Amino acid sequence: MKSGRAEAPGHIFIRYLSMIFLAAVMLLSLSEGAEASAKKKQKKVKPPVVAVLDTYYPGAVMDWAEARGMKAKWISSCPKSVKAYDGLIIPGGGDVSPRFYNESDYACYGVSVDKDRQQIRAVRAFAKAGKPVLGICRGLQVINVAFGGSLVQHIRGHYNMDPVRISKGSYLYKYVGKRASVKHSHHQCVKKLGKGLKAVSWDTDDNRIEEIRHKKLPVWGVQWHPEYSGKVGWILGWKFKELCISYREKKTIRVGKIGK
Repeated sequence: MKSGRAEAPGHIFIRYLSMIFLAAVMLLSLSEGAEASAKKKQKKVKPPVVAVLDTYYPGAVMDWAEARGMKAKWISSCPKSVKAYDGLIIPGGGDVSPRFYNESDYACYGVSVDKDRQQIRAVRAFAKAGKPVLGICRGLQVINVAFGGSLVQHIRGHYNMDPVRISKGSYLYKYVGKRASVKHSHHQCVKKLGKGLKAVSWDTDDNRIEEIRHKKLPVWGVQWHPEYSGKVGWILGWKFKELCISYREKKTIRVGKIGK
């Protein structure tokens, strides 16, 4: 029977170091593998397809949406089905015809009844399907009218980079705080809020409504222009993209009557 020879202490130390090194390499490899797997999963999330509805090509809004990770599709009329889209954007433009909120026209310009009709139908169709809707400037006004609200046909002084007061009810509050400077370019605003809508931001000078949200649905409108509002506009675009992805994964939302 052979007797084993005791291993030198130096050899034992080297062996332990080798084991520790191998374990560290394995842990690093596993960590890198998990990180690569997580990145792979992130890449699998498809960008939301958003319809941008207008009767002319709204290049600035299209570029803004694309730059924030959305796949923007320009459409000129309300689609027969909203299944192909994850959300809807109504951009800025002319005034909404007062006939849609039962008033006579005394201060409107750039009115297109057909355009109004198409956009109001689209807002209602997307909302009924539980899909996010974003209204920009005129788009906010279209949303308000689509839900049965009315508009002030003329106001003064809303054509600059001015601050708005933001409440906790806004999607933006968490990211920009109580105030933000944004680009205004409008002469109309909300008078009577539509059914189910609430005001969440206001102009700091005259307390006019600058942002609305639906109380239950992912319907959102800002009276200002995020495509020209720098960092705040970037955050708004990112948040709308996240809303579209989130609601794409949810089941259809049951909705009652919208508007009149």
